[in-house]
Amino acid sequence: MDCSSFTQMVFAKDGIKFPRISGDQTRQGIKVSKEDLRTGDLVFYHIPDRNPEIGAVGHVAIYAGDQKIVHCLPTSNFFLTDMNKPYWKSKYLFARRIL
Repeated sequence: MDCSSFTQMVFAKDGIKFPRISGDQTRQGIKVSKEDLRTGDLVFYHIPDRNPEIGAVGHVAIYAGDQKIVHCLPTSNFFLTDMNKPYWKSKYLFARRIL
């Protein structure tokens, strides 16, 4: 399991169908600002090792509240991560609200 299959699985439990690839998931819902994030929003990141094109989506996570994201890495490990850690803060692109 990777990040986009994780988000796909989570939202499928509520009957919401998502495309398989994180870049395709960027067209779901409505764009929201970082300041207006709510639990359940999708948060997208640029990961140069996965997609070197500047500004291209390489990772998706679900906002868990309190400046934390829940996500899955290709190792199939799940994480609850502070999105203000320098690594994630520097990779943040945008967020989208689905529900």
